[in-house]
Formats: sequence, structure tokens, C-alpha cells
Amino acid sequence: MSTLTEIRRAVASQLSELPCAVKVALGEANYDNDPAKRLIVGVTVGPPSPEAEELLDILLEPDGEHSVRATLEANVSLGGVVAEVYVIGHSGYRIYPSPDGPVLGAEFKLDYVA
Repeated sequence: MSTLTEIRRAVASQLSELPCAVKVALGEANYDNDPAKRLIVGVTVGPPSPEAEELLDILLEPDGEHSVRATLEANVSLGGVVAEVYVIGHSGYRIYPSPDGPVLGAEFKLDYVA
């Protein structure tokens, strides 16, 4: 069984070709008999602007070359690191603080079965 660190790295690697910054964190957990685990995948595209909004629109699409969902679900085992991964949904636009000023992004809920 893969460790959480290996799974987070596999998700980040799968998304590495997309035009955004990616952060993968552990999401909510259920210690009972639920085999699925949750990760939160945060993406940021830069300071709020019309161009950043257009890029985020593309990342939020369910399909397409730069779709976060399509990119993750193109290899549902993340190269054999998990049994299955699937994107549940996204947060829509979010503004995040950063040392250089606010950045535009979104969070994706990702479930996986180890």
C-alpha cells in the first residue's frame, strides 16, 4: 500500500504539465469502513485578471487538454500508486492571499481507493 506522501506526489506529478501551480493536501477522513480517502487539490493561476479567469475556466472544465479532472482521470491508478482516483467536484473561483498579493485559484475534491 502506498503512503500518503507517495499518493500526493503522484497526483502532483500527474498535473505537472498543466499551466498552474498545484498543492495537494489531505482532505476530510473517515476512520470507519469507508475505503475511499479524500485529497484536496489546490490550483492557482496568478493574480486576478481576465486572463487568469480564462485559464481557470479551462482548468475547471470536466474535459479537455488542460482540464484538471480529465488529466487526473486519464490514469486512474496514478501509475499504480492507487487502485482508483476520481474527481468529485471543485470549489469554483477562490481568491487566496500570498506574500506578493492575492492569487486566483480553485480547489478540487479528489477521492481515491488505495
